[in-house]
Amino acid sequence: MLKSIRQLERSKREVILAEIALEFTRPSFDERPSLDQIISASEVEGQNLSNLIEALKEIWPDSNDPHLNAVTEIFKSLNLRSTDRPQDVRSKILGILGREIRTLALDSSRISNTRKRLGQKGILPPSGYQIKFAPEFLNFCVPLGITRKEVIQAIEFPEMYQHFIPEIQDNGKAISLYLKKIIVGTDLYTLIVDAFREGDVLSVHFAIRAYHPDFPIDSGLTPTELLKEFTNKYGFDIAIGAQKSKLILGEIFANHNFSMTTNLPAQKNFITRASTRSLSEGRMEVSLAYGVDIQQYANYLKKHGVKVAPEFL
Repeated sequence: MLKSIRQLERSKREVILAEIALEFTRPSFDERPSLDQIISASEVEGQNLSNLIEALKEIWPDSNDPHLNAVTEIFKSLNLRSTDRPQDVRSKILGILGREIRTLALDSSRISNTRKRLGQKGILPPSGYQIKFAPEFLNFCVPLGITRKEVIQAIEFPEMYQHFIPEIQDNGKAISLYLKKIIVGTDLYTLIVDAFREGDVLSVHFAIRAYHPDFPIDSGLTPTELLKEFTNKYGFDIAIGAQKSKLILGEIFANHNFSMTTNLPAQKNFITRASTRSLSEGRMEVSLAYGVDIQQYANYLKKHGVKVAPEFL
């Protein structure tokens, strides 16, 4: 239990812990910085503890504020090093908060709301999400040899992951990508998992095997960099407005121009994915959009000895 708030009533401690966790989700347009912004800025300053604690006063200016005292205690317990990455610091803090919350048996509705907001922003630990499988996964991935087991492994123990549109509201779709190296027999491949992030739930829609002899994976590619390499070979041009590309990243379109089209025959098996949200003045943000030619991809898998459903060949 955190010593700085141990003397407070249980209900007060519950509120403080929940409010600290929600400080990670403060909108970027708010005048005060969020905890997430303070941690990210600290990377430039070499994780200097005194700088971190001083920056916390931008959120809680009163030196007697129990929120400030609790977060200060957490920071001091982390034994920060200059090599610590912001995402690692964030995970450690959320881990401590999670343990404290569970100890207090926080009211279930408050836990649920807090988890959903943290999950939507993409700052829950990877293993903190509920995992569900969408019909698209069952229709396109299972027949191509992708298993639920390897997908769950990739999400809960990823080597790299990337969240798109962290501040999405109710008017769009936020995608998360996960990478995991997997060995089956003598074959080594990286699994790319594509899921919609809805609060603290990941709905898995698609997963891709990229075998290492075929892609420059060992060079430390990010999820989008590896996806670009993959779609260059097994994707196809998608058109949004006047833009045409196999992979579209971080573009804004007028709503009346937002329709994703392809040049593939209607009877051909393919899948398209897009992470979008509506903006003001009738605009649409597309943070990620791509397509995969399932027939080409299925033949690629077959060459690597994967048993694929004949209807995709």
